[in-house]
Amino acid sequence: MNSIDYVEWAGYMASVIVAISLTMTSMIKLRWFNMVGSLIFTIYGFLIEAYPIALVNAFIVGVNIVFLIKIYTKKDLFTILEVNREDAYFRSCLDYYRESLIEEYPDLDKKLPNESIILILRDMDIAGFCIGAIQDDTLELKLDYATPAYRDFKTGKYLFNNPKSFYKNKGIKRVISKPLHHHYNKYYKSIGFYEEIDQNKHIFIKEI
Repeated sequence: MNSIDYVEWAGYMASVIVAISLTMTSMIKLRWFNMVGSLIFTIYGFLIEAYPIALVNAFIVGVNIVFLIKIYTKKDLFTILEVNREDAYFRSCLDYYRESLIEEYPDLDKKLPNESIILILRDMDIAGFCIGAIQDDTLELKLDYATPAYRDFKTGKYLFNNPKSFYKNKGIKRVISKPLHHHYNKYYKSIGFYEEIDQNKHIFIKEI
């Protein structure tokens, strides 16, 4: 295989990465994938001496870098709202994200106790919601969901690390979760939960 084959494959790879980026629901992932694809396109453009392709993609790389810096340095305004299962806004959110929720929580409609339903607003947009049952000093999460656009861990870090008064007023000293899917393991560890194994089941615990 000669060098021109590698150059052509670089062009194909860049095309695929850029195309994948356009399918991302997370803005951070979209920007990262798009930046990597555009960077490869920039190199590809210079290698084949197609300078308009190289320059426009170099510009796109710069735009992505600027937006990523803004995303990572932005000070988000978080708000917590506690509601009941009949709250109109909560029901609307539940219906809107139902298809995605059912994939992770097949028995979704059984996870709606009245004890504690928490909506997390981020810059007044719905960023996620949690449903849990309070027993003694423990909040056991039955559902912990972040909306696709806000799956960058910031929402979880805020909810389980900052609003101390919310937990104190309810006498909650710890939060536990028994996630059904292993992809939650990394998420809970990243926001300060520690892991225990009980009868081959993963339990994540956060001391408040």
